[in-house]
Amino acid sequence: MQIKVTLSPQNEFLMPFNYNYQVQSSIYNVLGDDPSYSKFIHDKGYDYFRMFTFGGVKGDYTVSNGKMKVTGRISFEVRSPSEEFCDIYERALLMRDTLCLFDQELEIRQVELSDIHIQQDKLNIVTASPIIARINNEDGSTLYCSPEQEKFTEIICGNISSKYRAFTGKESKLEFLYKGDAKKIVTRYKSIWITAYHLKAELSGSPQLLDFAYQTGLGSRSAQGFGMVNVV
Repeated sequence: MQIKVTLSPQNEFLMPFNYNYQVQSSIYNVLGDDPSYSKFIHDKGYDYFRMFTFGGVKGDYTVSNGKMKVTGRISFEVRSPSEEFCDIYERALLMRDTLCLFDQELEIRQVELSDIHIQQDKLNIVTASPIIARINNEDGSTLYCSPEQEKFTEIICGNISSKYRAFTGKESKLEFLYKGDAKKIVTRYKSIWITAYHLKAELSGSPQLLDFAYQTGLGSRSAQGFGMVNVV
């Protein structure tokens, strides 16, 4: 399921370029209206997969001199394969008049719930937020792979199979075919610098797995706003 949240500021303000942590924090804050579920999803989730993702902030803002100035309405989309997650998040939003985000009290103008599902076994996708494929080394360092590397595909496919198994208890395999022209994105989450990629790809697998990938995102750190994909 998908939830689009539209917000309106009282005054113009500056939004950071690296805003994933702030958006994720606002999601957890809203889920906090149900303390037991919020604790579950934040502390443990499904074998430590949180099973939600979100896309970039869209709307009325301008970029100038290295800053993003919000001048009107902005919105972002949250997705999850969990009906419980979406139900709790939507109901909590509807009970509020404002949402604290970017140190601003923003008026909640609209909460739109959609229920788009994938029903085919092959689809072309484009990233709505960049995808991460990473390897954690024994020395504590992190290696980020690019789409041109064979390891990238292996990591993406292994990650979604692990998430699917944790959520459904079933096995399913994804085939990922990179279509070229990736755009490298270097961004920061809290104090961590991250390398991710915008790209196009062809996905093949069971309709259930492809639908799950659409709802939960591909690659690492999907609950931090990475790996959301759209069908093209």
